Amino acid sequence: MKIMKRRVVPIPSGGPARGYPKPECCVRCRSREVVPICYGLPTEEAIAEAKAGKFVLGGCAVKDARWCCKSCGYRWPEEGA
Repeated sequence: MKIMKRRVVPIPSGGPARGYPKPECCVRCRSREVVPICYGLPTEEAIAEAKAGKFVLGGCAVKDARWCCKSCGYRWPEEGA
């Protein structure tokens, strides 16, 4: 049995996240500190980039949320929205 190594491919901060263009600010607190959420098993490089604040790790189970506010922690769009 061959085990394939998966990795997170970060979304550029200015680019779209699955059809959701980067918002100018958080929809809840209006902070401009908005970063994409990346799903999947992260590599060491991805963990370092997440710690540097380039994006937020969302876990292995992909959810509807694509953006996260670094100020208040709110993630959107919400499931079913």
